[in-house]
Amino acid sequence: MMKMKIKLNHNIGLKLISVFAAFLLWLVIINIDDPTKSTRIYGIPVTVKNENAITEAGKCYEITSAQTVNILVKGKKSVVDTLTSKDFSAVADLEKYSITNAVPVEVSLTSRFSSTPEIIEGKNQTLIVNIEDYVSKQFNIGAKTSNSAEEGYYMSKDELTISPNRIVVSGPDSVIKRIKTVRVNVDISGVSGDFRTICEPKAYDANGSSVTHAKLVFGIKNINVSGSPLIIAEPEIKLQVKGEPAKDHEITGTSVSLKNVKIAASSKVIKTIKDITIETDVTGLTENLEQEYDITEYLPEGVKLLSDDSKATVKIDIEKLSEKTIDFTARDIKFVNLISDVSVDYDADTELSLVVKGLENTLEKVDVSSIVPKIDLENLRIGKQKAAVMFEELEGVEYLNEPKLTIELTRNQTPSTATPKPTVKPTVKPTDEPAATSTSKPTDEPVTTSTPEPADEPEVTHTPEPADEPETAHTPKPSEKPE
Repeated sequence: MMKMKIKLNHNIGLKLISVFAAFLLWLVIINIDDPTKSTRIYGIPVTVKNENAITEAGKCYEITSAQTVNILVKGKKSVVDTLTSKDFSAVADLEKYSITNAVPVEVSLTSRFSSTPEIIEGKNQTLIVNIEDYVSKQFNIGAKTSNSAEEGYYMSKDELTISPNRIVVSGPDSVIKRIKTVRVNVDISGVSGDFRTICEPKAYDANGSSVTHAKLVFGIKNINVSGSPLIIAEPEIKLQVKGEPAKDHEITGTSVSLKNVKIAASSKVIKTIKDITIETDVTGLTENLEQEYDITEYLPEGVKLLSDDSKATVKIDIEKLSEKTIDFTARDIKFVNLISDVSVDYDADTELSLVVKGLENTLEKVDVSSIVPKIDLENLRIGKQKAAVMFEELEGVEYLNEPKLTIELTRNQTPSTATPKPTVKPTVKPTDEPAATSTSKPTDEPVTTSTPEPADEPEVTHTPEPADEPETAHTPKPSEKPE
């Protein structure tokens, strides 16, 4: 055992060197011998030839299968290991197109090597193509804007001029049939005046999706686009009421749902628009009116409505007039323009009535204190007569009758100190009652007007005030008790 161990360890260095040398010799032999090897080559592009065989017949084709092929090659390792898809060609000859839509693809080696590898799989393959009519069609060219013009300005496709405005598009029949519109896309960012640009036409289907195809050809590549933006304004909407409601009815309120609208027009047109007036006819109406109007119908030519809401609702409130009777006595009447030497006699307990007409809420506030009954003594003659009672003019109130009070004017020896004061005679509705006349035949002597004092003229009532100065003579009837 000991001797064997000594023999194994003897000359150990030489033994290791021998093993290493044997390995090197094996490598040399392998490389010199160059054994055969198989490998797969992927993605060889297919080249189509003899396209004129299709196009000259008024047709076009579309490859529907993969346009690359894969093969399996076999050859010397030294060659196969260096092969790529670029070392091969794949050719589809359209002259060999079959009724099954298949075109044969021939794969061959194009590069030279010391040893030619063999294509053992995929040398003959097929390319699937679809052949159809090649057609042309003319389209109008539309436009679509993107982004916004400068603040205060508005621009859309309607403000653009396209030149030329028609174009011929050619391509496979199935592709042309998909095209719904041809348009240019125009960027109007910051536009505030006249501008020009050049755009490329594009095709779109009915859903607005882009239509593209390798065989799709536009007759014109560049389209000229020009335009001018409109100026924005927001005029007020006004209501103009035409006609009158039915008899004894009155308009109590109006309203319009839109206060103003946003519009756009050229600078020349926009200067002429101050407001937009809606006319509504209320002739003969007896009840409230609510009606919707389309604002676009009231816009001048060349004006574009920008507001989202184009409908305005007009409301007109109409109310029937009411009547009210106000009772009062002669004590409530004030006498004005009393002459200094004339006295007035009447029955202070005489009851009178005034019929007024107006809106119900207005008549609620009307009473004796607001109508202020008065008799103007100016131009009345001495003697007994019926004098018309006048009233203060009240807004929204119409007087339907003219009450009259029987009075007697007599001339006194003692001058009256009352100073005449003018009054405003309200408008009253005429009645069938005869004009004021005296119950006894008056004298031909008119009441002489005295010169009024230059001061505020107090009204004269039937109640005499005690004073040191001489008073206007006033003789009440037995039913009147002087205050």
